[in-house]
Amino acid sequence: GSITSEVGKLSSLKKLDLSSNFLTGSMPAEIMRAPDLTELILSSNEFTGRIPLPSSSFDIFEHPKSLEKFIISDNKFESTISKTIGNLTGIQQLFFDNNDLTGSIPAELGELVNLQQLSLSYNALKGDIPKSMANMNNLSLVHFHGNDLNGNADVFLNVIENFVTDCGRPSSTNDPVICKTCSICCNSEEMCQQNEQSSALPPITIGLGSVAAV
Repeated sequence: GSITSEVGKLSSLKKLDLSSNFLTGSMPAEIMRAPDLTELILSSNEFTGRIPLPSSSFDIFEHPKSLEKFIISDNKFESTISKTIGNLTGIQQLFFDNNDLTGSIPAELGELVNLQQLSLSYNALKGDIPKSMANMNNLSLVHFHGNDLNGNADVFLNVIENFVTDCGRPSSTNDPVICKTCSICCNSEEMCQQNEQSSALPPITIGLGSVAAV
């Protein structure tokens, strides 16, 4: 089945978990009309189209300020990540892994200072990791691997316990990611191992595919 825009009329909605339900079609951005929404979990379905975020700051509704968990892992969302993601100021867990997301990582992610876990792995994202993310001091998990990113990933000021990027070889780009602070390096053959340049972090075992929220 699919979800209609009527979901936006659930003004008292606090938690919505639609994971593993074989749902198809798009997820209406109207879900963000729910002012008290704290958890939105859409993982392991067949959703396509845009991530359910307003595409412009001038849209007629705002993001729920109370949203803490936003998980859309293991779907077929195929949009860019809207700059309006920066309005989710209360977010703590953001898992967008295993989709078909394109474009670059928006600098507005750096505004999510309460974020603790971020996974954008296994998409088709390109470009650099924004330096605006430097002051995200609450992060304990960052997964960027399985994309076409490049440049220097050492943008964070604090040590991140579980930090995975495509800093291994062979690489899918001519300018592979440089990351001395990453705990795990992956390559274009989906092989991952502990980053030998990182001395401050213990070994971490990471599997391929979706990374579950912890």
